[in-house]
Amino acid sequence: MAKTKGGHRRPKGEGSIQVMPNGNYKMTISIGVGLDGKQKRKSITASSKPILMSKVAKLRVSLGQDIQHSSTPKLFKDVAKQWLESKEGMVSTNSYISYTTTYKSFFYLFDSYRIDKITSDIIDEALMSVKGTKSNRRPSVGTLIGYKRVLGVFFNYAVDKQYIATSPMKRTMTFSKRKQKVDLVIPTKEELKGILQDAKKFDKETKDYTLQIYPLFLLATATGMRLGEMLNLRHSDIDMNTNTIFIKHKLL
Repeated sequence: MAKTKGGHRRPKGEGSIQVMPNGNYKMTISIGVGLDGKQKRKSITASSKPILMSKVAKLRVSLGQDIQHSSTPKLFKDVAKQWLESKEGMVSTNSYISYTTTYKSFFYLFDSYRIDKITSDIIDEALMSVKGTKSNRRPSVGTLIGYKRVLGVFFNYAVDKQYIATSPMKRTMTFSKRKQKVDLVIPTKEELKGILQDAKKFDKETKDYTLQIYPLFLLATATGMRLGEMLNLRHSDIDMNTNTIFIKHKLL
């Protein structure tokens, strides 16, 4: 059984992380001394190490056992707060919003870690375990990429401040957005003729219809203009001398 610096024996499993048969993680910590004079302990379980450490930190704070630390090494949460404060007014509004959103939605998973003990594996596990802020679903790939980008900015700051030697982001997992495949079908000349003929026939049969579609189909076929560009076309946009159409406006 391990001993503390004072020579007292530490309870078995105290402060250590155990992997349970169901894959969850468990830590047992001391929460005080009971009326009988014996140490009282409490076990905390979670689905991942970062979430477990977050739960343990919150419990210790509620019990008045918040971790005390010297100037070095530092806890992640202290450096993160310092970093966010340093960015206020120094970056664009959109960047600062991105930083604060990530700070609230993702950074908390590392709060109780010493910043010099965070590894790429810990970051990967956090990325795989984090849940959405408005639901219990996994965030989108785009959101996870955003988390990684902001976390990379943070660790670069930590390196600059010499809190850590190198950033742990270099060996973390990568995410790639799935590119949606679009099958573009280009009609043949004969098919285009048929489309124009049908459009002209439609206009003749619906004379009371306010919008004539044949001119639009013909213009689109001849120029490749989009519908929004054609619908907002003005007389001033057409140069009859050079047979040129200037696209200056479009409907969204």
